[in-house]
Amino acid sequence: MLEDPSNSFYHFAVAGHAGTGKSSLVNALRGCKDMDKGAAKVGINETTMDIKRYPDRSSIFQNFVWYDIPGAGTQANRWWQYFTDKGLFIFDFIIVCWKDRIMETDIQILTSCEKMEVPIPTFLVRTNSQTHIYFLKLSEEMTKEEAKKKLIKETSETVKKNLQACNYNDPNKKVYIIDRYILGKVVSDLTEKFRSEKDIIVTEKDIREIAKNVKGAIDEGDLLIGLLRTAKERRC
Repeated sequence: MLEDPSNSFYHFAVAGHAGTGKSSLVNALRGCKDMDKGAAKVGINETTMDIKRYPDRSSIFQNFVWYDIPGAGTQANRWWQYFTDKGLFIFDFIIVCWKDRIMETDIQILTSCEKMEVPIPTFLVRTNSQTHIYFLKLSEEMTKEEAKKKLIKETSETVKKNLQACNYNDPNKKVYIIDRYILGKVVSDLTEKFRSEKDIIVTEKDIREIAKNVKGAIDEGDLLIGLLRTAKERRC
């Protein structure tokens, strides 16, 4: 599945607990909607039973291949077997999705990647930002901007606390707070901007300019920049 003697492709696994939006994240990163033909199948139940491979079709990740990994924490995918059983050790990069709270599976993936002979770069992504903001706004009677700031602060504190408790090497690890629809909009806008260009190299400046014009964006642009930057460093 991953044979690529030329090293011309970058293989990203999108992993984590069931129901955290992994399939929707794959679709957003590819610049497609959940209902598009060829999109990763999404649902509220365990919809991904086998590893699914999705070559990218956007203009900014042309050499990227995304892998939708079945969710952990189900009868079929016990958390303590997850990293080994799903073969996560063979991927170039791993995106760990979480939604409401950090789980043991998430920590296990991060730690296992760090302990590899050649450590695997990981990206910790919290999904559904706009839903979290909406409910904070309602439950605590605050403005949307106040809710956004509280989400960012609490997310950072929660991750740091959990990583410190597990003696993880970097308790201040960056957490990307994103919304699937906003991320999809950023990728689509970038794709549209450079659709007519051939052999274009999308810069970090391009991504920042597009992301800042998408309403509600938090870390969507930073995530894309992080993916591109890390991919480049991985092969240098």
